[in-house]
Amino acid sequence: MPDGYTLEEIEVDGIAMEWVQAKGEKPDKAVLQLHGGAYNRSLAVNGTTYRRAAVKYAEISGAGVLTVDYRVAPEHPYPAALEDALFAYNWLLDQGYEPEDIIVAGDSAGGGLTLATALYLRDHDNAGGADHHVGVDGSGLQALGAALCGRRPRGQSVHFARLWRI
Repeated sequence: MPDGYTLEEIEVDGIAMEWVQAKGEKPDKAVLQLHGGAYNRSLAVNGTTYRRAAVKYAEISGAGVLTVDYRVAPEHPYPAALEDALFAYNWLLDQGYEPEDIIVAGDSAGGGLTLATALYLRDHDNAGGADHHVGVDGSGLQALGAALCGRRPRGQSVHFARLWRI
C-alpha cells in the first residue's frame, strides 16, 4: 500500500472485502469497487490490480473504497456475484453511508455487475429514492471521482458512456 493509505481486510458473513482509505481520514463518501475477471477470477487472483485502482479512486475522490471479493463461477453461478455486491452495498449503509454518498464502479465483468447492482437497487427501491452514481470503465477514474465530489475535473469532461446517474 502506498504511503498515506491504509488497507483493512474485512470478512463479514463469509464475504471477504477490502477497505482502502487515506490514513487518518474518516471519509464521508464511499466507492464500492466491483472487480473484473470474467466472473471466474476472484480478488485473490486480481488483488494487486484492484488495490491500485482503489488507491486511485480514494486519491481522486477523498472517499473510502470498498472492494468486495464476490463469489465467482463455476462454483458459484448467478446470482451469487450480484448477491455479494448487494451485501457489500448494504454493509456500507450499515456503516452510516447514505445512498447518495456511495458510488458503484467496476470494469469488465465488474462493470456488468455494477450496472446489475444499480438496476437492482433502483427496481427494489433499496436506496430510498436516491440517485445512484454508476461508473463502468477503469479509464474513467478521474470522471468518477469528480462526480462523487460533485465537480468536474479541470480540463476534462465527464464521459456519459462511462458514468450514469440511475
